[in-house]
Amino acid sequence: MSSISGISGQGVQTASWSETGSDKDMFLKLLVAEMGAQDPMQPMDNQSFMEQLSQFSAMEQTSEMNTSLQELLHLQTVLAAMSGLEKGAALLGKEVDYETGDGDKGSGTVKEARIEDNQVVLDLGDRTIKIGEVTGIRNKETGSGEGSGENE
Repeated sequence: MSSISGISGQGVQTASWSETGSDKDMFLKLLVAEMGAQDPMQPMDNQSFMEQLSQFSAMEQTSEMNTSLQELLHLQTVLAAMSGLEKGAALLGKEVDYETGDGDKGSGTVKEARIEDNQVVLDLGDRTIKIGEVTGIRNKETGSGEGSGENE
């Protein structure tokens, strides 16, 4: 646990990160208070000051990295959803067989693909299934493929 205390121990109390909320503004306030309370005849030694500045720099870099990682995670989530939606769109108009998690089996024609609760779902008209429940895919029958009217 990091802490900052006065060099002479006079006028500045020790503050740990868990008590201050660990934000950069509090760090700077504590550093300024420490510098203001030091004895001018015995100033803070350079090594201690540099250690505190390097702690601040590391904290700032960690904060920036956390923000960047959060943005990256958000973009990854959006890309995964778009990829799944693209796969669902490829099934539009196709007949699919499915088996749900509770054992229901059936088939239907995909009328719509959308995202619900971060999952791609397929609307079959009378039923909505998750894309992961699809067990087979075929082109929808277009009517009279057999008996095309040719008599020999």
